[in-house]
Amino acid sequence: MAVGDESIGFGGTCEIDDAGNGSASGSYVEVPMITSLGVPSQTTGIVESKRLDLPQAVIKKIAALKDGGEFSIKQQFTHAQFARLEVIRSARQTNNFRITIPDDDGDTEITVPGIITANKTDPLEADKITEFETMVTVAGA
Repeated sequence: MAVGDESIGFGGTCEIDDAGNGSASGSYVEVPMITSLGVPSQTTGIVESKRLDLPQAVIKKIAALKDGGEFSIKQQFTHAQFARLEVIRSARQTNNFRITIPDDDGDTEITVPGIITANKTDPLEADKITEFETMVTVAGA
């Protein structure tokens, strides 16, 4: 893909370092059969300073703590993958997630520590492939 070309999500990946300590051990395992992949987005909190003696009578906004946000991974259901992600969730551990985004200049990789908070299976339908969604809360920067 040439620089300046648009890109689509096809080819995006998510890998999880199953070591479970939040530090990269190099044992990343790809999540298979992804149908939709969220990308974590950090936000900065804002606090308001409201004092009775402000001469301008204007609320002052001050940057506060950063929040790593949340993201989700939607994938086709397999027992093995659901069981793997349930083990991680049940252990209440922090794992590193590496998301690769195909782009116009190679690939962009985003690595964040995350905690799996839920693995939710979609309703079963007669004419649809069963999927489940894994919710991840970013546990740091």
